[in-house]
Amino acid sequence: MWKNDCEEKFGLQIKPAENELYSVSFCGPGGCFKPGSYRPNTKILGDPMYEPVGTSKLKIKQADGSAAVFSKCSADPTPKNPKILN
Repeated sequence: MWKNDCEEKFGLQIKPAENELYSVSFCGPGGCFKPGSYRPNTKILGDPMYEPVGTSKLKIKQADGSAAVFSKCSADPTPKNPKILN
């Protein structure tokens, strides 16, 4: 799980998807968005929407052009509530 602050109850689930891509899903207390529905699956490296910052931080561009930095809070991509949201 990747979060702005590891104490938050919401963040991004980044996990392997098909064809050497990763799914990036928003997760909150109610569960996670279906893989591929929050953001398109991506290779991350080389994708202009993502910029790795060291080994445990990821700068992600938002639709409005701003960017947010997320920290890797857990190596386990399973959120506390594994429910899938539509």
